[in-house]
Amino acid sequence: MEEYDRPTQRVARLVSTERSRSIVIVIFWAGAIAALLSRAMFSKTFPDNLDYAEIIAACIVGGALLEEIQSAIIGCLAALAIGLTLVFVIAIGAVSVAGVPSSGADVLQSIWIYIIFQSIFPFPLIEFVAASMIGSLIGERFLQ
Repeated sequence: MEEYDRPTQRVARLVSTERSRSIVIVIFWAGAIAALLSRAMFSKTFPDNLDYAEIIAACIVGGALLEEIQSAIIGCLAALAIGLTLVFVIAIGAVSVAGVPSSGADVLQSIWIYIIFQSIFPFPLIEFVAASMIGSLIGERFLQ
């Protein structure tokens, strides 16, 4: 029985304080954003409405788990920053590993920066922050 209690105790300790719980939520939120954007960008170049709806759903859930509107806004911006950084690193890593000459790699890096910037700013970013605020209102109302 102790074998099963040890991992549970580790997880309980990991999310025992509000700050550590928020950090864990933001990290998983960023991972979800990075996974959804990577899948969309590597298969179709630009995300479509379904991809944005999935990210909005992740923002609603993340905001609901954070519960406070200030934490949801800051958490959303942090998760987007971490997630977009991961997407950029994955894209550049794929270009670097593919054996592209340095001049071609520079062009591809510029193209990926353009694609990532165009797919997030300005309206999707506003929608993601608004969705996290709605999620926080849902969390304040129903999760307490």
